Formats: sequence, structure tokens, C-alpha cells
Amino acid sequence: MQDDFQKCISVLLSGGVILYPTDTIWGLGCDATNEVAIQRIKEIKERPDSKTMIVLCGSWQMVADYFGAIDELERFSLQYLDRPTTFVFIPKKNNHPWLIADDGTIAVRVTGEAFSANLCNEFGKPIISTSANLSNQFSPAGFLDIDEKIVNAVDYIVRHHYNEVNKNTASRIVRVLDGKAEILRD
Repeated sequence: MQDDFQKCISVLLSGGVILYPTDTIWGLGCDATNEVAIQRIKEIKERPDSKTMIVLCGSWQMVADYFGAIDELERFSLQYLDRPTTFVFIPKKNNHPWLIADDGTIAVRVTGEAFSANLCNEFGKPIISTSANLSNQFSPAGFLDIDEKIVNAVDYIVRHHYNEVNKNTASRIVRVLDGKAEILRD
């Protein structure tokens, strides 16, 4: 696992794309602060430019550092501890406009899974976390279900959990605006 970890960091630092297990499903990832790398993921997934992607952070402190005050999000997160939850909100800091949807929101998840949390924290920046599937296709249950087109397009494939079928599903999505939480995907 340590070898995977170091190789991922190297690829992320060089602006590359990784295929990795997250706290939910297998994902495509890159440096969330690198607009060129994010565009490459959209091309790999054949995803429209207009769609934004989830940003994965290793801690609430990382969310605060990159996107501003998060007291309200942390408060709401306590209601959704039963499974991974992505929060959609208007960031207080908008220093990465390519992560922002047309309505001014961003989608962020603090991962509780050891590998992806350590990866974010060691890398020192948020990373993109989007399902490892072509646009409008089902998310793969395990690595062996990932389309060959995606497997061949990435710079590094994590071997950690390689042979396991993921029992998790995509994250719950909760929009937090004006002090209210609304479940968009459960």
C-alpha cells in the first residue's frame, strides 16, 4: 500500500490522473487545483464541460483552508455520519473557479477511508473524486468492472483493494444553503 501511496503523490504532483478506491466507489482523481488535469478527466469520462466534479478532502480543516468557513457544514455533517456524504455549498473562497457550478456552488466530501484521506492529507491539497465510468454509464462495483477505455487512459492505477468488489455506493449528496440542508441524492 505504501508504494501505491507514493506513486499516487508523484502522479498528482505532475498533473496526472489516478484510478483509485475511495470511501465510496472507484474513482478517477487528480489535483483539484489543476484545471488542465481536471479537463483531462472530463475527456477520459467523455463528460460535458458544464458538469463539475466532487472534490475530496482529507479533513474539515482542508475544506476550510481551500473553500472558507465551514462551521455550518460541520454541524450538518453530524446528522449524516451513517455513510459518506458530499456537501454542496457556496464557498467563501472562490480561488478555483473551474470547481464551481453555474449556481455558484461546489461539491465537497471529507473522506473517512484511510487510503484516500491519507492521500489527500499527504498531498496537501484536495483531489477530484469522480466515478470511474464513462459519462452516463453505471458506476463500477469493483476495479474489474471499470471500462478498459478508462483503465488505459490514466497515469496510475492503485493496487490497493484491486481484487475487491466494492459494497459501497455513490455518496449521499446534501445541499447546504442559507442554514438549511436538502438531500439531493440519498
